Amino acid sequence: MKKIFLSVAITFYLCNAFAQISFYKGEWTKINSEENFSAFLKLDIKDSVIKGEIIWTFKAIDSADDAAIKYYKGQKGKMGIEYVKGIYSLKTYDIQFEGTSKTDPDLIIGMDKYLLKLSVDGSVIYGRTLAQGENNGLIYFYKINNLTGEKEFNILHSNILLKSGDKALR
Repeated sequence: MKKIFLSVAITFYLCNAFAQISFYKGEWTKINSEENFSAFLKLDIKDSVIKGEIIWTFKAIDSADDAAIKYYKGQKGKMGIEYVKGIYSLKTYDIQFEGTSKTDPDLIIGMDKYLLKLSVDGSVIYGRTLAQGENNGLIYFYKINNLTGEKEFNILHSNILLKSGDKALR
């Protein structure tokens, strides 16, 4: 019994001591608005450092915003990638990261700052974004299977890079 416990403890430690890459799907919306983007997040947490990539897909714009309607006309379903970096607190499950660069061939996304919380079981990430300095963006993600997630993420990621002409690996 002690050997089994020790094996489980060592395996748990090793899994947590090295980088953990997880995949999440979700969406972003703005408070009191119809704006909506779906999101596919690849998150790499090593110690307390986070690196990630969010594939954003434009879904809807606020019908009361004439400028946005004109800008996003014909863009539904278009995608871009936001690359993010930040920190994670093991004690509080807080995640803070912000966009550092993007690959956006259709110019549909902006970069943002994210103030998030990871559920204790790691299955959900939720919180707010500081969309253009306003604390009114709401976001949530739910964890998906890593094998399926990695395959789907890589296909979408490659398609965006090919469309943008960006062949550099990130």
